[in-house]
Amino acid sequence: MLDNAILAKAFRLMAAARCMADTYEANRQVCRYVHSTSKGHEALQIATGLQPCDFVSPY
Repeated sequence: MLDNAILAKAFRLMAAARCMADTYEANRQVCRYVHSTSKGHEALQIATGLQPCDFVSPY
C-alpha cells in the first residue's frame, strides 16, 4: 500500500500536467511547436519518478 502523502503528491503532479496541457491547447496559435498531452503518459512517468531507484522506461 502506498503512503497517502505519495498518492497526494502524484495527484498534484498529474493535475499540474493536465492544467499545463490544457493551457498549451488553449493557446495553440501562440505556442504551436509545443506538444503536450495529458493522456496517461504522465501517470506512468510520475509513478516511475516516485520510485526510490532508477528505471529505464522507453515507450
